[in-house]
Amino acid sequence: MKILIVSFVALLVLLLLFVGGWWFLSKDSVELPPSKTDIVFPGTTGQSVSLSKPTQEDTAKLENEFYAEVQDATNLTLSDIAISDGYAMAVYSDENVGGMAVFKKDTSGAWILLETDGGVFNLDFLVSLGIPEKTARALLDSII
Repeated sequence: MKILIVSFVALLVLLLLFVGGWWFLSKDSVELPPSKTDIVFPGTTGQSVSLSKPTQEDTAKLENEFYAEVQDATNLTLSDIAISDGYAMAVYSDENVGGMAVFKKDTSGAWILLETDGGVFNLDFLVSLGIPEKTARALLDSII
């Protein structure tokens, strides 16, 4: 009887080792984080977010919109402009102040200033403005 119990326990241990090994080996391998120019997020269709360098025309339109909407902005300059999927983000500064601005391109091709802030935007805030999460992440990664 003792041999039967020992055999049963040994068989149970082997079975647990086999099932545990199978479960461990069947898990997906760890993936490296995506690069800033090829970002794919879980739950998406696998499409990448593309970042584009601003053209001179886009830069001029963004600056015009910024200066038209922000009071006393004549001494501020826009820099580090990133554009992705109809949204743009830029850093503004002068010798005393700085912050970030986020824009959306409307159907006519004009840029609309959505928000400025003397600090740094975070992902949740950008998503609350209606920016898709994958686009907001791409913009933040390119600026910060």
